[in-house]
Amino acid sequence: MLKNRAIKSTIPRGSEKALANVVEKASQIEERVEELKLITALKKFGIVIGGSILFSGFLFLVLFLSIILNLVELSIPRGYAYIISAVLLAESILQILGGLSLIVK
Repeated sequence: MLKNRAIKSTIPRGSEKALANVVEKASQIEERVEELKLITALKKFGIVIGGSILFSGFLFLVLFLSIILNLVELSIPRGYAYIISAVLLAESILQILGGLSLIVK
């Protein structure tokens, strides 16, 4: 059976400051690790959101091409179809750029 023994630690004089410095640095490192965990979680969330925005941009681009190439029959005048397709093109470019910026950052 183990006996309860008092452990005596002898720390050389003058090393208390070094030990306190090590403890302080360790606490700073722990704080930094917590910050990095939060940044990593936000980065993963940004990638997910960026991917969905990028996908939406590609869908708008496909719809734009469908209207321009007359793959979709619209019952509106051709002039309005060009206006709608211009808006779709602008929207798809913005969403693709936005999605890529969220993924790459």
